[in-house]
Amino acid sequence: MRFDKLIPTLYGAVVTAMAPLAVASLALKPRGRASLHHRLGLWGLESGRKYVWFHGASAGELRGLIPVLKRWRDRFPEDSLLVTATTVTGLEAIQGLADEYRILPFDAPIFIRAALDSVNIRLFIATETELWPALMSYLKKRRIPRCLINARISQRSFPKYLRVKKVIAPALHSFNWIAAGDEESLERIRTLTGDAIKGELLGNTKFDVERGAITHGSDPFWEGYHRDTRPTIVLGCVRPGEEAWWFNAFKKIIEQSRDFRIVIAPRHREKFDYFAEKITEFKFPFIRRSRDLYDPKVPVVLLDQFGELPSVYHGATLSFIGATLVPLGGHNPLEAAAWGSFVAVGPSCDTYETIVKALVKGGGGAIVSNEQEIEQLVISAVVDPEGMQERGRAGIRVWESQQGATDRILSRLSLFRGEEVKRP
Repeated sequence: MRFDKLIPTLYGAVVTAMAPLAVASLALKPRGRASLHHRLGLWGLESGRKYVWFHGASAGELRGLIPVLKRWRDRFPEDSLLVTATTVTGLEAIQGLADEYRILPFDAPIFIRAALDSVNIRLFIATETELWPALMSYLKKRRIPRCLINARISQRSFPKYLRVKKVIAPALHSFNWIAAGDEESLERIRTLTGDAIKGELLGNTKFDVERGAITHGSDPFWEGYHRDTRPTIVLGCVRPGEEAWWFNAFKKIIEQSRDFRIVIAPRHREKFDYFAEKITEFKFPFIRRSRDLYDPKVPVVLLDQFGELPSVYHGATLSFIGATLVPLGGHNPLEAAAWGSFVAVGPSCDTYETIVKALVKGGGGAIVSNEQEIEQLVISAVVDPEGMQERGRAGIRVWESQQGATDRILSRLSLFRGEEVKRP
């Protein structure tokens, strides 16, 4: 038997062998324990229902599916929708749009079969770079139509995929149809598959995501917040270590008696206290959203409640998008840009490479690589907030100009909804 024919078997054996270690690691964390049965394939889905299955890695990828899910529901209200993710955070970001939610099992035949052998799947739709060899092999054997939308392979990850081409290429070939989010990704996919790919360039549905809901109403905190007209700088989805780059610049400007407001919005709730300690170390007076009344005399707000980030992006003069000054790839800058906030990201922004390039080219964003560049942006936001806000409005124009991918993609996906696999 040829070695390349053994690769899927070897891959499955390795994942199965590593599963006990992964189980032990997850069992140590409350959120890991809560989803452990799903990772072992214990899904408990109703066998009598026929599901359209949407899958994304985590919150950022799944938010890009929101417009697709909404329009699918409008167009095919009779369909049962299943959404899966690889993280609990991902599922939390997309509640209320599907009938069932599950964590994807470990990618080995034993766990995949346990989850899906009794489930009737009409169509499988993955997003971005969710290439799971065992899962794709299972779906292909059962002749379930398989589509990949917003397909993305970043410049940074491309060399890694080339090194494991013998595993990744078959997974890509397993898709009946691929919709690439950008031209560079489509070319990288074709390189991996030797051009033998059923792919189109249709854009990214993340540009079709609606602006998040703004918190108004009778909440005294937000009433005070929205009355405050000071220049506002937001550190959104910030990760530990990134704050130092910005806090040094803030300290210099505050010492110059400049009056502006800073909002720190950590990505994870378990890091709220970490950021409170860091703010204290820099001797910045601050209030915590969850505990304190709003005070317009205090320069720093620690946003330690989830679901309220759109309220601070709306009206923000400058917004930094976290996980980009640490090597994590970043979060979606459109969440801020769509509100007219000028966007800054660090150099590790390959997860949203195309969106960042569009914002920078359109004048609505910038990539910062050192503290000097950050300090200059902070000065611009504080000294000339009107000028910074005008630059931010360019981000709205970029967001609007790129919309429409959802309708294009949905028209193709509907062709795969029948019993027989049809190609566009």
